[in-house]
This record gives sequence, C-alpha cells and structure tokens, in this order.
Amino acid sequence: MPDTHLAFNLLDEIAQLRREPDWSAGRQVKTLINADDFRTILMVLRAKAQMATHRAPGRISIHTIDGQLQVRTQGRTFTLPVGTLFTLERGVPHEVQALVDSAFLLTIILCGS
Repeated sequence: MPDTHLAFNLLDEIAQLRREPDWSAGRQVKTLINADDFRTILMVLRAKAQMATHRAPGRISIHTIDGQLQVRTQGRTFTLPVGTLFTLERGVPHEVQALVDSAFLLTIILCGS
C-alpha cells in the first residue's frame, strides 16, 4: 500500500535550501509535493530577488513563512509579512519580490480551476 501521508519540517527544509551553493544567486526552490492535482513548492528568495511577471496553470496560494514578500497583480501591490496566506485565481498575471530574505510555500491547485 502506498504512503497516505507526507510530513515536512519546513524550518529544516528552509535551512537546507539556504545552505545550497546556488543560494548566493538569490533563489532556491524545492518541490515538496508533485501530485496530479496539486503541487506544493518551498521557495527561498534573497532580499530584492524577484520572480518576473508570470501566470500559474491553476489557483495558487502563497504562504509567507519567513521574511516579507510583495506581490504585484492587476495594478495592485500586496505586502505579505510572515504568516500571511495570499491566493490568486488561475491565469492571473503576477510578480513576486522578496523585500528581505524570505521563504514561502507556493501551492498550485491543478484540478477544478
């Protein structure tokens, strides 16, 4: 029988990403869950690092775990301090920037979008 659960220590995962040699480039990413209907991705960004304007293939949530992010979409700017959960509908163009060294969970829902 396949495993029916997964568990992650996010603080340990973040620390590991920040120890990676490429961390100096400003961004590290680890896919924690890659299922048919959703993905959960842990990302760390250095201060001022940015994800250029893009669209997601499903509804998304961004949960700030460490630092502070800024999301720009549809002419508005949202600041996401630690503990904030932010959502966007599928296909909405947006960009993400770290205001300080930051870590966040990105979840993409691929079914029912």
